Amino acid sequence: GTLSNTVRTTIYSNQASTLRGTRVSRIVSNSQYSMYAVVGNQTIWSWGYNDRGQLGDGTTTDRYTPVRTYVPYPIDTFTVGLSYAIVVN
Repeated sequence: GTLSNTVRTTIYSNQASTLRGTRVSRIVSNSQYSMYAVVGNQTIWSWGYNDRGQLGDGTTTDRYTPVRTYVPYPIDTFTVGLSYAIVVN
């Protein structure tokens, strides 16, 4: 199914099939360009625009399907903005 229809660019709104069968604990979006799925307490899957590296995959390449980012400590708080993502433990 679709995780969000609020993403302005619809190419990203239905690309979560990579996560099928994965237990997602949180979905976070900046409501326009990027989406993030928190899995467990140390993994984030992200997709969408990445012009400032906000997806956390070490690149500035836009991602049309989710890419995995491992966080080296437990995620307590996770928030995103237009061109950033912040993880707090």
